[in-house]
Amino acid sequence: MYKIFATFYSLTICFLLAPVVFYSSCDLPLKAEKKELNAEEVMTASLDAVGSPAARESIHSIICLAECSSPQGSYSTEMHTDSSGYSYFKQTYSYKPDSFEAIVQHKTAGWSTGPPRQFLSPEAIAVIRGHEFLNLVLQTDQRFSGFEQPLLVARKNGEYLQVNARNETGDTCTLFFDPVTHLFRELHFQNPGQPGEIIQTRFSDWRKVNDLQLPHHVEIIQAGKNYRFDFIKISLNDPGFRQKII
Repeated sequence: MYKIFATFYSLTICFLLAPVVFYSSCDLPLKAEKKELNAEEVMTASLDAVGSPAARESIHSIICLAECSSPQGSYSTEMHTDSSGYSYFKQTYSYKPDSFEAIVQHKTAGWSTGPPRQFLSPEAIAVIRGHEFLNLVLQTDQRFSGFEQPLLVARKNGEYLQVNARNETGDTCTLFFDPVTHLFRELHFQNPGQPGEIIQTRFSDWRKVNDLQLPHHVEIIQAGKNYRFDFIKISLNDPGFRQKII
């Protein structure tokens, strides 16, 4: 995978932000539905499929742990986030001795523990926030903007509503929603370090956590390689949540 941290740490992780619009050869426009939805209606329906506004807005912190696999081997990803824009990110690998640990504050500033301890670049911060998969589906209307008119398209795994938008860094991306369940199913974008390389992020295995419907499996396809995240812990508003200082 593209090594965004190469200037300060040899960590290989997936890009989940900084995208551009992607049109797949297998995405074929279909005839418009009887009632053509606008982007705001698609976003609202998707968020309501996750949970009621009150249930979503009640979430102030998330702690999650995923067992992951990659072509290099297995690893784990731990994420802690809260509503202030704080993120704690840790990956531990079976195929190398050193783990990677980092903090992001207020969405825009952060550092890794090292050694040596290094401040994170904007690109590295975008990658870390891009691993906040649960936040992406809970805050789709906040994490993305500039939504374009939805288009119903046929893909290999069914029909989706395709919406082009911009992410937090202002780059364009393509979001796909299930027109029946309204759930956010895929996010497509171009690897900023590899022009022409398309990264696909897929959300599946949706299950109830408290009053919310959340994905428990995430698959990333990049350069023909598969990276999988299976959540083994999701804790919302954990009473023991504290911002880590590292």
